[in-house]
Amino acid sequence: MNIVDLSSAESRSRASRTIDVAGAASSRDTLFVKLLVALGYRLGLFETLNAHGKASAPELAMRLGLDEGSISDWLTAMAEAGYLESDPTTHRFGMPGNLAGCRSTKFGGRAVLEFYSPD
Repeated sequence: MNIVDLSSAESRSRASRTIDVAGAASSRDTLFVKLLVALGYRLGLFETLNAHGKASAPELAMRLGLDEGSISDWLTAMAEAGYLESDPTTHRFGMPGNLAGCRSTKFGGRAVLEFYSPD
């Protein structure tokens, strides 16, 4: 899946953004992070966090039937990259307040992942 990159600080603060897996890696969105974003979309991680709110790694892993250790690593990487918010006291992760979720759409004839704001 090809995704368009808007990796500047200004773009990150927007309520809606897209990510380009095929594009040049920026200092913030390395290819590895972009692949983790795509993986999170494909596995329904963003969708589950959007639907159920903040969750810990064990909760999210149980909801989706996935490995807790892998989910913990994914959540930590996404929080460090700014795609998720984390609460260090409860070890729960969720979508940032300005983002409601992630969806697949078309942009310029390419399949993209779009992070969108709550309505």
